[in-house]
Amino acid sequence: MPKASSSNVIAALRYHIHGALKQENRKLTQSDFARLIGRTAATIKSIESGRLALSDDLAKRISQVTGVSLPWLLKGDSSQPIRARDGKPYALAHLERAQFELRDRKEGKAPFGIKRAVIATQGETVADLVRELSKRFARHPDGEFRMWKLQQAVKRVDEEFAALP
Repeated sequence: MPKASSSNVIAALRYHIHGALKQENRKLTQSDFARLIGRTAATIKSIESGRLALSDDLAKRISQVTGVSLPWLLKGDSSQPIRARDGKPYALAHLERAQFELRDRKEGKAPFGIKRAVIATQGETVADLVRELSKRFARHPDGEFRMWKLQQAVKRVDEEFAALP
């Protein structure tokens, strides 16, 4: 179901990303944003001008590609701070993380090289697995991000075990 009030959130998101990129002497035009999410510049212009409503499917695609919160997009209130999928204030790092995740999915890689690490440690212990992943991430171009994701996963597992009776 289209969300008629969502036109301004697309512009707000694009301007937010543009502002962050501008600090690095880069830019994000409507055409760039359209290419990023796999749509035409005319579609983005129509949504931003309010002539076309933001569909749920396009909102999901934008969330997947940019890392922005789907509820924030669908709520359509551009006066609210932009939120990332993790609920934190949206930053350029969220866009970069989303792009890394998409690239890995396209290349058919197991998340964070887990499959290769499990084979290397032969599933001995979780600590061995984490050590092996840490070594692999240290050599990877986006290793810092991958380490962050590993830390988040370990934290979730720790919380789940702590909640067990």
